[in-house]
Amino acid sequence: MTAVFISASLINKLKPKEKEYDVRDTAIDGFLIRVHPSGRMSYVAQYARGRRINVAKVGEIKPDTARTKANEIILAYKQG
Repeated sequence: MTAVFISASLINKLKPKEKEYDVRDTAIDGFLIRVHPSGRMSYVAQYARGRRINVAKVGEIKPDTARTKANEIILAYKQG
């Protein structure tokens, strides 16, 4: 797993590998991109250990919008 600021330029650099992998955001703890071997990528909010929700597919919304939605999901979980 890698931790970087998720941006449009970063997304353009991500390449699929044999196995799926995650790229974690440095700005929001729990926001990440999952890169699948097929090349498909998804924004994901991890709100607890082992608990994740797909926010959107990469390309459907911009990284900043996905980050905001992920943050809302994570905060809602923390607030109960």
